[in-house]
Amino acid sequence: MFQIRHLRATGTLLVAVTIAGCSSFPTKEFNKDASPGLHSIAVAPIGMPDAPNIMIINAVGNSFGLVGALVEATRASNASKEAVSALSSGGFDYKTYFPAQVDSDLRTAGFRVTMLPGTRTAGDAAKFLATLPEASGADAVLDMYVNYLGYAAAGAKSPYRPAVHLEARLIDSKTQKVLFEDQIYYNNFMPAAAKKAITIDQFQNQDEATAAAVSGKDDAMSADSPVIAYAVKQAGGRLSALGDAFGTAPYGYVLKLDSASRLAKAISDAVNDLMANGQYQQILDRWGVGAGAITKSAVNPTP
Repeated sequence: MFQIRHLRATGTLLVAVTIAGCSSFPTKEFNKDASPGLHSIAVAPIGMPDAPNIMIINAVGNSFGLVGALVEATRASNASKEAVSALSSGGFDYKTYFPAQVDSDLRTAGFRVTMLPGTRTAGDAAKFLATLPEASGADAVLDMYVNYLGYAAAGAKSPYRPAVHLEARLIDSKTQKVLFEDQIYYNNFMPAAAKKAITIDQFQNQDEATAAAVSGKDDAMSADSPVIAYAVKQAGGRLSALGDAFGTAPYGYVLKLDSASRLAKAISDAVNDLMANGQYQQILDRWGVGAGAITKSAVNPTP
């Protein structure tokens, strides 16, 4: 695969300006202005399942008493083992990935972060800690656990979808006051239980996500800054970009191997010509993504 990179993409959050927010969540909204001294956060060991969860919401076996329940439990156990094998073969370890992402995102938000060592006991893996660990020097402690992490299907013939449910709270180290508390669903599979949670919807196409934000079905969407800028332009005042961009990654052209030798350098040279005569910057500025400009186009550049 050959890639020609020519534009830096940045993630941006988009909100529908006609919606002030859902009054039913968060459970305890974080008020940054009320916590001006919050600069450093210690993250307690995060509670996570020992293995990926697998669930069919309306499993046929559940309708046949004890025997059916046993059959369903066996099916779920076998499916969980398959999921573990698949994740392992793909080199994905959620137990290290998830804490690393929390660490990275908090630092991106401007906090000093300390990931506290240790693990939770089995009894504390799926609930908030009764006693917070020692966090010397930290202004607050982030206590979080993952209730569900794996795959869920609506029925026996429905496709499995990745699903996550976690709960988190931020505790002031000195006063023990709860500064923030909420639950988050990704691919919500328990609507009744999630009425007060932040729920993350998943869409196959960007136009579906944008339509959900414009219509008010969802309160916000997150996408690359060029996508956000275009959506804001097309929405006629119904959408607005919120906050600064976070995270960067280059965009590029992807060419088939059999045509790459003929086209890769030609496309790269053409983009560099546009950069040299100023048209590249003009194009980006027209679409509101000028801040993502780079200075040189290259074939298969080193990240």
